[in-house]
Amino acid sequence: MIETLQERLTGRFLLEDFVDEKTGELIMSKDKMMTEDDAAKVAAIVNARPNEADRRIKIRSLLTCESDHGVCIKCYGSNLATGEPVTVGEAVGIIAAQSIGEPGTQLTMRTFHTGGIASSQDITQGLPRVEELFEARKPKTLAILAEIDGYLSFREIKKNEHIVITNPETAEEKTYL
Repeated sequence: MIETLQERLTGRFLLEDFVDEKTGELIMSKDKMMTEDDAAKVAAIVNARPNEADRRIKIRSLLTCESDHGVCIKCYGSNLATGEPVTVGEAVGIIAAQSIGEPGTQLTMRTFHTGGIASSQDITQGLPRVEELFEARKPKTLAILAEIDGYLSFREIKKNEHIVITNPETAEEKTYL
């Protein structure tokens, strides 16, 4: 086990209220970020359940966030520097990118210096693209995502699902399988 349940819950928000199944008492509100004590209490109750299938709890996650723009405060959880919930507008993507910077550098060095022998290959191979991704720059060669501007819709044509892009200004349509 990499992290205990208590460690995973600390600084997070639950997806739904956590209620004691026997008494109906509210143990933890979904609207409150869990402190270490809250997480310990919830983890103890969950871990005490007799069936392994019942030892689950739903927490909010970056991977399932339904925010239209970015990530919401509750799905992100606590700011690791302060222990408080992140604030609106905080650059959490940049913080995440910085947190993988050093391990990424070590991984790159390990790739090109195997067994203590430096490779004769160009060690910058692939690094410019990684740099573009981390700095969120526009790539030198852009990919065409669609041939026309417009709105995307899905249609079933002859039992196949097609993607249809419609430009509202010109009424032009492009269909893709």
